[in-house]
Parts: sequence; C-alpha cells; structure tokens
Amino acid sequence: MRETIALKLWLLIVLLVSITLLAVGLSLNTLLENLYFDIEARSMINQGKKIDALMRGTATPRALSQEMDIISSFIEGHVMAFDRKGMIGACDSEMPMQPGMHLKGEEIEEVLKGNIVVRRGRNFGFKKSMLMVAIPIEENNEVLGAIMLFKPVEPIAATLNNFRRLILLTAIGAIILATIVGFFISRKIARPMLIMNEVAKRVAAGDFTGRVPVETQDEVGNLAKTINFMSEELEKNIGALSTEKERLSNILKSMDNGVITFTGDDQVIQANPQVEKILGINFEEQSIKELPYWNKVRNLIRKARENEVFMEDEIELDNKTIALRAAPLKEQENGTRGVVLVLQDVTLKKKAEKLRRQFLSSVSHELRTPLSLLQGYAEALADGMATSAEEKNEYLKIISEEATRLNRIVDDLVDLNAMEAGQLTLNMSEFYLQDVIESIVRIFKPAAEEQNVQLEYHLQEEIPLFYGDQGRIEQVLINLVNNAIKYTPSGGKVTLQVEYQDDKFIIKVSDTGEGIPTEDLPHIWERFYRVDKARTRKTGGSGLGLAIVKSLVEAHKGSVNVRSRLGEGSTFTVILPRSDSERKKFTNG
Repeated sequence: MRETIALKLWLLIVLLVSITLLAVGLSLNTLLENLYFDIEARSMINQGKKIDALMRGTATPRALSQEMDIISSFIEGHVMAFDRKGMIGACDSEMPMQPGMHLKGEEIEEVLKGNIVVRRGRNFGFKKSMLMVAIPIEENNEVLGAIMLFKPVEPIAATLNNFRRLILLTAIGAIILATIVGFFISRKIARPMLIMNEVAKRVAAGDFTGRVPVETQDEVGNLAKTINFMSEELEKNIGALSTEKERLSNILKSMDNGVITFTGDDQVIQANPQVEKILGINFEEQSIKELPYWNKVRNLIRKARENEVFMEDEIELDNKTIALRAAPLKEQENGTRGVVLVLQDVTLKKKAEKLRRQFLSSVSHELRTPLSLLQGYAEALADGMATSAEEKNEYLKIISEEATRLNRIVDDLVDLNAMEAGQLTLNMSEFYLQDVIESIVRIFKPAAEEQNVQLEYHLQEEIPLFYGDQGRIEQVLINLVNNAIKYTPSGGKVTLQVEYQDDKFIIKVSDTGEGIPTEDLPHIWERFYRVDKARTRKTGGSGLGLAIVKSLVEAHKGSVNVRSRLGEGSTFTVILPRSDSERKKFTNG
C-alpha cells in the first residue's frame, strides 16, 4: 500500500492543503493581531487627545489625579501625564508610579520629541503585558509634556484567541474535507494506471488482447490510447516475428544441410534436425563437444569469430565426408560474436567427382585403343607395309572393326548421357514381348551355334500386351543375351524366360557361364566396369552394356537385378510394370 501512487497522491494532496492552510492561518493570525492592536492603539490615541483637552481645563494636580481615576475606569486602563522633563504630574491611583517620579527611557525621549509612541510589553512597573500609547502635549509647536495610556493586553488576547480558534477549526475541517476529496481523486486518477499496469503485464506475458478503457481526454486518456496502440502494434509485430521465425524454422528443417548456431562461448543455441542426421547424434543425449572431431570444429568457429571471415574445412565421419562452413554472426550485447556453422554431406559429391574422373580416364582409355589401331593400320597401309592383297584386306578388316567398335562406344555414351539427362525419347506402343523374344533368338541363333552354346526360350501362355518402346526393349535383351553367349563356354546353355505375375512382366536371361564374383556384383552397372578386363577387351566389350540396360529398364519404370555364383552362371531378371490407361502417359522421367 505504501508504494501505490494512489496513496502518494492522496498524501500529497493532504500535505499540500495542510501546508497551505497553515500558511494562510499564520498569515491571517498575524494580520488580525496587528490589525486589532492597531485599532486599539488608534482608539487609545484618540482617547489621549481628548484627555489632553480635558486636562487643560483642570486647575490643581489633585483635581487632575481625580479625573485620571475617572478616565482610567472609563477606558478600562491607566492614564499618566508628565512634563517635558519626564516628571510625573498626575496619574490614576492604580498606577505603580506616583506623581513626582522622574521617568526615563527611549519611549519618554521619543514622545518628548513630538512623536506618538505605541509599545507592547511589561514596562513602567506593570507586571502584566500592557499596550502603551504616549501622546505629546504641544502648545505653540512646543512639547510641554506627554500623556501615557496603558491598557491590559489580556482582553485583547482573549478576543484574538477566539479568532485563532475559529481559524484552527476551519483549517481542520478543510483538511478533513481535502482528505476525503483527495482520496477519491487519487483513486480516480490511479485506477486507469492500475489498469495500464495490468495490461502491460499481460503484454509482457505475451497476451496482447487487453485494452485500457479511455474515460477522459486528458494526459491519462492520451496515455491509455498510446498503450492500446502499443499493444496493437506489438501484437502485429510479434505476429510478424512469429511468422518469420516459423518460416525460418521450416526453412531450416527443410534444408538438406545441417545448421548450428553457437554463442560467443561456443554454446549451441539452435540446431536443425539435419545436424543430428548428418552427425549421427542426439542433442538431448549427447553434446557435440563430446565428439572426437570437436576440436577441429571449435578451431574453425573461433577463427571465423576472431577474424570475422568465412571459414571452410572438412571432416571424415563414418565413411562420410562432411563439409564445414562457419560465418560470424552480428555482434551481441555482451560484446561477443556468435557463429553459424553449416554442415553439408558431400560424400556423394566427392564420389561423383571421383566417378567423373574415372569416367574421363576410362573414356580416354577406351577411345585410345581403337584410335591407336586405326592410326597404326592406316599408316601401315599408307607406307605400303602390306605387300599382298590378303594383308591389305586384313588391315582394312581390322580398321573397319575398330571403327565399328569406336562408333558403338560413342553411340552408347550418347544414349547413356541422354538417359541420365532425361532427354531420351521413348517411342511408346503396344506389342507382345513374345514377338521380341522370338526375334532375339533368331538373331543370336547362328552366333550361339558357332560357339556350341544351346539357346532356348520359354514363354508363359496368354501374356497380355506390353506398352513401351519396342526398340529399346530389344536393345536391353540384345545386351543381356549377347553377354550371356560371350561368357558361356562351349557346351553351355543360355535360356530366355518370360512370365506375367501380379501385373508385372518378368524377363529372365540365364546362362551356365563363368558367373560373376560376389565383390564385383555391386559394380557391374557402372560405366566401363569389367569383371574380366582382358577377356572383355578381346571380345570387343566396352563396359557400357549393363549401364545402358539399367537406364533403359528404369526409363520404363522397371527394375533389373542379377543373381550369380562363380563357376555356376548368372541370371539377369528384368521386371516391367503392366501397361494401363494411366501408364500410357508416363515418360522416361
């Protein structure tokens, strides 16, 4: 209660009224006292002048003293007369002095100079306070003596006390009235402030719905309007900040990169979910400072903070390569600078870069061999090294074969790039896979017989139409059958099989050849990868066939896999979706 503005305002009003009434009362008391004594003094002066006129007609001092007694009883005071030497000539019988006594003092000297003197106090032998008036007796501009009148102050003081009592009672009543009125005024003034305080607390707590009622148009009313306006603006701004914060949070959550914000003392402020995924930790159970590579991260963010520059580095983590990028944040209130750290898993990028280098190396190597042969045999023909027609034909045959091989490598590369770039166009139509299988068998029958390899096929009855690019499906099967015959030794067997199950077409190409080592199986779909490099080069393979098969099958929304054992052969399985009205619209995507 002692700290409320209502009490302070109330006490201030009461104190102000009390001080004002006290000052007014004291001033009024002094004014009345001076005024009353001034009136009494004037009355006594007039009486003294009358006594002077009366004394001039008195013959003897004895008669004058008797008159003094009558006058003193009439004026309820005392009267005394003395000559120019200060000698008392006559006085009333109640005076403490007697005729013939000599008077001295400032008052005597002053009145004998011809001035009227007025004094209050105890003097001339009186034990009580008296109001004294001395009037000079003059004749022909010469002071002959003076008359002194004395009147007790007590009756005058009693009258003044009555006035003082009236002033005091009036002041007390005014103070009581001011206390009551001040209490209600202070409550009325403080009430809007209390409401403003409650609204401000609600605003601080995040509730912007509170409003201060505007009851007046004065400063308090204007303050209420300002607080209401402030609440509305804060609600808008906080809403905008919340929306922006939510948007930023959603952006951070949707980012592929991890983002961590550090304070000036390397404490984590915020981290998006990708950080835990990339680093493989749970911030609720484990701190980033507990990880073995924390020192490297700490040095990076400290360099960024101290040098105020963008810093980069990399760490190796569980067969992953993580790129670190640190940037300083805006200066904080305590003078330190935070740091934002971005983590990016660049494993695939590094791998792609490695594959790109390997691809360029493989392409260069693959193209170098046929080009070298073309150049060598062409120069041999130009230099006349072939002396017979048979040698020239042999050279020309080798040049033709190498040119064909070079052309096939280029065509395969063009097809692969087109498929990976999504630019391969599929000429979609409906056809029977049985017709494609029978055509492939007819094409490779002579080659199989030449290598003493048995080529056969098995078709399920009532296989529906397939919707796809017939030429590309033929290309897939040609690659698979060609590889199967090449790597099947004499006396072996290659089998084609077509089935239809669960709305899917299943094509299997099996052989009884050498098989593929287990460690090579994950890599056979890569460009230029060869299981047996020496034999593949001898048979004219480019290492692109299976990569093309995988891309073409995926362009038809299908999949391809292989099952193989070393020395027992291999089985390649192509699974293609069934065509329907919706699938007729798909592309190679």
